[in-house]
Amino acid sequence: MRSGAATHSLRYFVTAVSDPEPGLPAYVSVGYLNDNPFVECDSDSGLYQPRAQWIKDNVDADYWERGTNRGITKQQVYKGNIRILMERYNQTGGFHTLQHKSGCEIREDGSIGGFRQFAYDGDDFLSFDMNTYTWVAAVKEAEITQRRWNEDTADLQYRKQYTEKECIEWLTKYRQYGKEALQEREPAAVEVSSKATPDRLTSLSCRVYGFYPRDIAVTWMKNGKMREQETQRGDILPSGDGTYQIQATLEIDPKEGGRYSCLVDHNSLPEPLNVFWEPKSNVIPIVAGVIGALVAAIVTAVVGIIIWRKIGSGKKGADYSPPGVGSY
Repeated sequence: MRSGAATHSLRYFVTAVSDPEPGLPAYVSVGYLNDNPFVECDSDSGLYQPRAQWIKDNVDADYWERGTNRGITKQQVYKGNIRILMERYNQTGGFHTLQHKSGCEIREDGSIGGFRQFAYDGDDFLSFDMNTYTWVAAVKEAEITQRRWNEDTADLQYRKQYTEKECIEWLTKYRQYGKEALQEREPAAVEVSSKATPDRLTSLSCRVYGFYPRDIAVTWMKNGKMREQETQRGDILPSGDGTYQIQATLEIDPKEGGRYSCLVDHNSLPEPLNVFWEPKSNVIPIVAGVIGALVAAIVTAVVGIIIWRKIGSGKKGADYSPPGVGSY
């Protein structure tokens, strides 16, 4: 983790909903560079806008104008596709979501990869197989779309070219634009706490938050020895401010005694941080640096990190975005 090598990714998350409400637009699209948002477009503002200073500093006004026009078109496509899917699922009303994740990555070993997936109401619906370059239906309701899109051989070839060349080119360019920002480090903050369980055990919790970059190692220890197998870790989740958070727990029998601590290893720390649990104190906050705001951005979460529970190309030019979505 401390070697400096890392996987770099360019990803776009789109979420469309059938029943928008205040704070939840009908359409939201967010672009991420290495898990950090840098562009966004939503139906409430109607605009394609920067989420990071580095992209604003490196593109002109036409970039945002073209992105806005493209977003208006996509909003109508997604709106129509939700109606189609509601008919396929025999749904006459209710709240429904259509989500799309696409992008590419350059891995630590230099190899490249890509992804393009759809989900409906939080479940996998359709995905693009990067080995065969064909669409694969996850459910029977997606088979109509699968057949239709697989018959378009020109589009299939374009998906291949987009993944292997165009997306990688833009990932490289965006990395150069945001080079200084990507080198930033936000040190982790750690809180250890405990609570009794119904079976008279004690559940130890280690909450680590406010850190960047994403990769981190968190392990509970007893008397200086790692309890790797017993440590239960949650997912690494975005905090909504460009940093991340994770929680690790360990169940212990208080009658056994012992000295417990949470070991955190992260690139922002000069050395691993070992935070001890004190039985007489329920919460021990250890702050390793300046902590940013932890209020989660609702729109960002909806866009694909939280709701989409199962899944953790335009023309060349300065306004690159992933290929558009066709009718289902």
